[in-house]
Amino acid sequence: MVAAKSGFRKSMIGFEEQHRKETLKGIRQRLAAGEITYLDAVDECEEEGITVPDSWKTREIARIIGLKEAKDLDAVQTVLRLEAAGLEVPKLLMLEAQKSLGVVDSDAVQPAIIKIVSPGAYRDDSSD
Repeated sequence: MVAAKSGFRKSMIGFEEQHRKETLKGIRQRLAAGEITYLDAVDECEEEGITVPDSWKTREIARIIGLKEAKDLDAVQTVLRLEAAGLEVPKLLMLEAQKSLGVVDSDAVQPAIIKIVSPGAYRDDSSD
């Protein structure tokens, strides 16, 4: 009886993994074809109890930032769109948005950008 239960458990795990792969494949195909948006794909994954793949998150971040690079969005709109999608906002983009809103002094932004882009490249010599 224990062996039967063990075998059943293994087959259930295999079934769940197969279901996950097939579900993701279908969602991925519709996402790539442009039939659904990233947010629709996330909703479907949540309905199925499946974790959204990190690669999808990365692609969506790149797509939204691409809109900014194409001048379709400004920094603030880009940050808002990323946050609305539940995605992480890159630090440089956040600094750029804060600067455009006047929240951060532009003199403070430049050293911070240098620090983020190249840690150790900017040193404040006034502390010596």
